[in-house]
Amino acid sequence: MKITAICLTYRRAELLEEALQSFLMQDYAGEKELIIINDEPKQKLIFNHSQVVIKNMDDRAPNLATKYNYAASLATGQMIVPWDDDDIYLSHRFSTIANQQQGLLWYTDNMFTDSEDGSLTLTSGRVHTNHAYSQRFLIRAGAYQRHPSIVSSCGDFAVIGQLRGAVKMVGPDNIMPSFIYRKNSTSTRNHSTMYIEDYEKQWDNYAEANSDYQAGEIHLSPHWSADWHTLANEAIARNPIPQLLHQVDPSYRP
Repeated sequence: MKITAICLTYRRAELLEEALQSFLMQDYAGEKELIIINDEPKQKLIFNHSQVVIKNMDDRAPNLATKYNYAASLATGQMIVPWDDDDIYLSHRFSTIANQQQGLLWYTDNMFTDSEDGSLTLTSGRVHTNHAYSQRFLIRAGAYQRHPSIVSSCGDFAVIGQLRGAVKMVGPDNIMPSFIYRKNSTSTRNHSTMYIEDYEKQWDNYAEANSDYQAGEIHLSPHWSADWHTLANEAIARNPIPQLLHQVDPSYRP
C-alpha cells in the first residue's frame, strides 16, 4: 500500500525542514510520497528527492480548505496522511497507520505535545493531523469545506467528523504514539493559536505573524532540532497515562 503525506506550508521553511526530516526517517517498507504545497509566491522551495514533490504556487491559496483539497488531489497513494509543517512525526508513523487502518481509514487521539522547557507530555485530544483517509473517502465525504461553523482551531473539518463516525478510534495498544503536536515552540507561527471566528481575518493574521520569512530560492536542509525519539520515550517513562489536551493546553479548542 502506498501512503501519501500532504504538507501545506507558508513562509516557514525552517519548521518545514523538520517535517521533511520526519518523512525521510519513516521505517515503512511500502511505497510513500510527500507532497508539499507552498503558496508564498516570493519563495521557491527546492529539495530533490524521488519521494518528495514540491508545488511552488504563483498565488496564495484563498483559504486552508482549498489548499488541502489541492494537495489531496495530487496524491497517488491509497492512504492520505496530513503532515503539518510545524509538527514532528516519529519514524513509525506510516507503519503504525498501515498496520492499524480500517478500510483505508484511521484515527487516534493519542499524541505527544511539547512544553516550554523542551520536554514532551503524553496527551489525548482531537486534532486534524491525527487522522488518515483514502482519496475516495475524501471525495465521498464532500472534501474540505471553508466555512467557519465547521472549522476549528486544530483544522478539524466536517470530513473528519464523518471519518470518526465511520471507524473505531485506535487506542494506544502498547504502541507508542507517532505524532508530536508542537505548539509551545512554534506558538508565534502556529495557525491554531491565532484562531478567531473571522476566518478571513485569521488568514491575514497568519500572514503577518510569518512576515519575517526569507524570499527567493530556499534549498531545504532536512534535520531535527532535538532527539524526538528519546524525548518521547522519556515522556512515557514519566507518565504513561495520557493527559487531556485541553488541560495541558488551555488554548486548545476541540
